[in-house]
Amino acid sequence: MKKILYIGNKLKHKNSNISSIEVLGNLLEKEGFQIFYASEKVNKVLRLLDMVFSYFRYLRKIDYIIIDTDS
Repeated sequence: MKKILYIGNKLKHKNSNISSIEVLGNLLEKEGFQIFYASEKVNKVLRLLDMVFSYFRYLRKIDYIIIDTDS
């Protein structure tokens, strides 16, 4: 089983749209991948720190990293 760290804005609010991290992450989990997510923090600075610390936390456990970006 491949393990993936998925870095992006996984914010769960009633007023927010469904993001690609939620859609693609769920599809990858259904295909048998183990997914670790970063981050659900609302504050931008805390979210960035959580993403960086998640990288170091899962560094030896993961095979791949997906970084979700948008412009």
